[in-house]
Amino acid sequence: MGRTAFSVGSLSGATAALLLSLLHGSIAAAQDTEISVFGGVPVSNVWEDVFRAPGNLEFRDASLVGLSYGKEWPLRGRAFSLGIEAQVVKYFGEQTHIEFNLPAFLRYRPKGTLPLNSLGFGLGLSHATEVPAIEIANKGGSARTLLYWAMEAEFGPKDADTTVFFRLHHRSNGFGLFAERGGFNALVLGLRRRY
Repeated sequence: MGRTAFSVGSLSGATAALLLSLLHGSIAAAQDTEISVFGGVPVSNVWEDVFRAPGNLEFRDASLVGLSYGKEWPLRGRAFSLGIEAQVVKYFGEQTHIEFNLPAFLRYRPKGTLPLNSLGFGLGLSHATEVPAIEIANKGGSARTLLYWAMEAEFGPKDADTTVFFRLHHRSNGFGLFAERGGFNALVLGLRRRY
């Protein structure tokens, strides 16, 4: 029995308008605004290999650059925060499309004097202007709209306005929810400025 793929067209105009309205209201109440620039390289490996076999990563003949705009709200105790980030990513080399990602991020800021500013996990949607060539090569197929998630470590003094982050950038078929096949990973290094 085949799985039904998620379609971005299934979101009605009213739903999209409601989401934008909620986002606008949340942005007005946010305490931190952030702008980030980042670059990275896609790999053929599964995401687990980044941690269990980092010396055996197979880098693709491609690169990416991106720009993101986000808002962040501290949660009780200020050790955790919740945020939302809008990303625009451009690929070069093996694939040349543009990708739009909209993840929500949960971040944890450990206490102490370590240069680790935060650890974060983001989850949302990713939409590519064309089906990514690397995903077709890696998985035998894909779709323009997939699940997006990211794991991130941010470095810098605790109260710094400018920080550096390392991120695992991941598109996923969501165990068949969004497409039969698809997904890929990229290693990303970025610079973030908070206002």
